[in-house]
Amino acid sequence: MLLRQLYHENLAQASYLIGCQATGEAIVIDPHRQTALYTSTARQHGLRIVAVAETHIHADMVSGARELASETGARLLLPVTAEPPFAYAAAYLATAEPVIEGTIVTIGKVQLEAIHTPGHTPEHICFIITDTASSEEPLGVLTGDCLFVGAVGRPDLAEKSLGITGSATKLALMLHSSLARLRALPEFVQVWPGHGSGSACGKALGAVLQSSIGYEIRANSALRIADPQTFAGEVLNGQTAPPPAFAIIKESNRSGPVPRHTTDTAPQDPAMLAALLASGAQIVDVRPAAEYAAAPVRGVNLPLGKVLFSWAGWLLRYDRPIVLLGTHAAACQAHTDLQLLGYDDRAGIWLSDAVADMAALQLPPIARQPAATVSGAPADGVLLDVRNDDEVAQGSIPGSIHIPLAQLEQHIAAHGLPAQTITVHCQSGIRSAIAASMLASHGAAVTDLTGGYNGWLRTPRG
Repeated sequence: MLLRQLYHENLAQASYLIGCQATGEAIVIDPHRQTALYTSTARQHGLRIVAVAETHIHADMVSGARELASETGARLLLPVTAEPPFAYAAAYLATAEPVIEGTIVTIGKVQLEAIHTPGHTPEHICFIITDTASSEEPLGVLTGDCLFVGAVGRPDLAEKSLGITGSATKLALMLHSSLARLRALPEFVQVWPGHGSGSACGKALGAVLQSSIGYEIRANSALRIADPQTFAGEVLNGQTAPPPAFAIIKESNRSGPVPRHTTDTAPQDPAMLAALLASGAQIVDVRPAAEYAAAPVRGVNLPLGKVLFSWAGWLLRYDRPIVLLGTHAAACQAHTDLQLLGYDDRAGIWLSDAVADMAALQLPPIARQPAATVSGAPADGVLLDVRNDDEVAQGSIPGSIHIPLAQLEQHIAAHGLPAQTITVHCQSGIRSAIAASMLASHGAAVTDLTGGYNGWLRTPRG
């Protein structure tokens, strides 16, 4: 048996390739859209992908299961133990094999047994893995978004993203029962989860990407809550709002995601920009924050990497084309990354040095000031705090006003901007740089407090 955890750092998402080297067969669980990762990994180990499966309908990434199965001729396996509106669309299910409680998937001498574990979603399944060539005892369990290292899946997304009133508590109670089933497995069984630290599919996920049932029983507080109602209260308390993109991604995965667009990645003619901007195209500059601040252009600055993944789903719309600015390599990577979130309508890629000469996009430099150098709100300006509510509840810089970054664009549209300089900060400096780009694009004079509230807090004051 061969098992490879294929972890996407920026998505904080784990896929799995499990193969039998005796027969050369393999199955992939929960693939994302960059399907070449799975086909190349299989080839590297002399395996052919014969099955592709999902543990549930994902909300944080567009699934690559349908595309990978089509590319490889593999069987597509989808969990079906749910009723509308939670279930996969009938037309999509018609192209797949159903997986229910007790379904056995055989990959050579490796056996995967599905157990129905609702809670994060109603259709959710886990796969218990047995390497029958070595033992009749289970080796591990792929827990998807049911059980993480040190945490559990959130059961409130259907209510918060899809507006299904009352579903959060019902799913939390289901999750408690599902975790009891996992808890009953032998303690030596390995736990391979679907996400790691940074994922929005749970709270306080551990950074370790593998555990065991025995360790989670001892170290995961959620598994020690015996009373279902108490568990529901604990698991629902403190869950942050999901990004708007979750609802759109969920529907795409429920209906059956379409193949990715293959588009020309050559730099586009800058003369086309005026028409694109007039049509409402969204400009996304993927340069690092300091580089952007020195030579900003109209648009939102979402640096390549985790920042882009964390905030695209909050700030970018799906119904408008996207113009990507940056070096050609960075813009091409951003295009690939945004496809994982379902942003397929990419209008063009421009080099940052090419647009720097275009007066229509140029903005004045954005000042950057260490947060440690300020004591409070400036006398002649506005101090804006773009952190979340729970962060502000722990303390704030005196005189600041609070508008979470996720709500900033709507606030500007409804209330406009003050005439004074806006000094903006967040917790560490990442979100404030994004906010500064948005404010500057609307014509505000902006100063970004680098280091954020953390930097301000560490500075001794009389």
